[in-house]
Amino acid sequence: MANEKAISYARFQEQFGDEDACREYLIKNRWKGEYICPKCGCKEYYFLPNRNLYQCKHCRHQQSLTAGTVMHCSHLPLTTWFWAIFLIAKDKRGYSAAMLSRELDLPYNTAWFLLHRIREAMTQRNSLYQLSGIVELDDTYFGAPLKGAKRGRGTGKTKVIVAVSKTADGKPLYVKMQVVPDIKGATIGKFAKANICEQSIIQTDAYHSYRKPLAQKYFHEYEVF
Repeated sequence: MANEKAISYARFQEQFGDEDACREYLIKNRWKGEYICPKCGCKEYYFLPNRNLYQCKHCRHQQSLTAGTVMHCSHLPLTTWFWAIFLIAKDKRGYSAAMLSRELDLPYNTAWFLLHRIREAMTQRNSLYQLSGIVELDDTYFGAPLKGAKRGRGTGKTKVIVAVSKTADGKPLYVKMQVVPDIKGATIGKFAKANICEQSIIQTDAYHSYRKPLAQKYFHEYEVF
């Protein structure tokens, strides 16, 4: 993922300019380049354009190319979906339904529907992705402090664990953040298990709660300040 090259607007239009191009891309990435009936294994089919379905010539089983995706059961063209995904993924500041409506010349409700589905899919994908390689792990806090409350890790502010994967020369790649009830070893271990691949190099400060949960499944490096 980190090595994927950004694609320009012109290149995207060239690559996904019509329904056939979008359909070919899905066939290549979902069906490994060819149709195979999941029911009988036949490789011959009829395409039913009015229903956007593939029907097996042998057993007549019908299959949708978009089943299991955000595009399933939608009457919008594939080109509209592809452009929406491209625009939302490309803009790091956050894309609104109003912006999507203007860019794709869609009714606001349609743009909101697209945005909601795509964001939901991105959230599900991100929840499954784990950081790997060199990962810096730390804790932070936000919110107004309570009057008379402790400072530092004993603060009454909202506690957050932050993990950032990095290149060998220290450039950030991906980040994972989670609000947590405390900064205890069990909480840190649970966060690491869910978000960081085993055998990764995890860099932290020398806070004692980091040591035990990271010692067995990771290469733990810590620095005493």
